[in-house]
Amino acid sequence: MSQKKNEQGSKEYVSDSFVNTIWNQYEDALQRSRKLRENRYEAYVKALEETAKFNSEVRKAVSSFYGETKKANEELINSFQRNQSEEVAIQGIGEKREALRNQWKDVASRWEKIMLTPFKTSFDIVERMEKRVIDNSQSYLQDLKKRSQERSTAADEYIRLARTTQQRYVRRIEDSFKVLVGSGENRQ
Repeated sequence: MSQKKNEQGSKEYVSDSFVNTIWNQYEDALQRSRKLRENRYEAYVKALEETAKFNSEVRKAVSSFYGETKKANEELINSFQRNQSEEVAIQGIGEKREALRNQWKDVASRWEKIMLTPFKTSFDIVERMEKRVIDNSQSYLQDLKKRSQERSTAADEYIRLARTTQQRYVRRIEDSFKVLVGSGENRQ
């Protein structure tokens, strides 16, 4: 009995190469699919990071544009004030105007701070939201990868079992066919 099993175990089956080829191709396709999924995850996170970086640069550009505009306006006002100072010095009403001008500068700087607060706050909120979105996306993708790995382990086991089962089934059919052909040859 054991000798018969050894003979069957050492037999070469024609169907083995066919079954192995099909399953090898399936496993290769599955591995490519898994690799593509991993690449998509990484590309998604990279796109989020690049978008956040671009948005940060846009915010910096807007801030620097505002700074340059403010600087140009101050230069214009200073040149205008110098011209006014010369006229006022001639007329002799300089002290009252200077006090008024200093009060006006103080009010203008406070008004500017009040007006800039919403912009600075919104920029800060947007930055924090972008960072949170990136962090949440990364942790979500890590969780997806972990669950995918667990499913892959189970799927690999099912594939191994299905391959073995199909191989046994096809071998039985091949053995039955050999018996059928062999019994037909014996009759003649």
